[in-house]
Amino acid sequence: MLGHGYGGIAGVHFDSCYPQACDTIENINPFGYETMVKSAAHVLETLARISILNLWLY
Repeated sequence: MLGHGYGGIAGVHFDSCYPQACDTIENINPFGYETMVKSAAHVLETLARISILNLWLY
């Protein structure tokens, strides 16, 4: 059975190093890392452009 919505096999870790000593910064997924960094940058830029941020947040 395939993992619903995530790919792979249900109940099986996608990363064989998780969470072991071989799970280091050297074996990250570059596409996933870049996607997360760009997403975080987009959120920060969007929040920075809101002139009444205190009213928007609260």
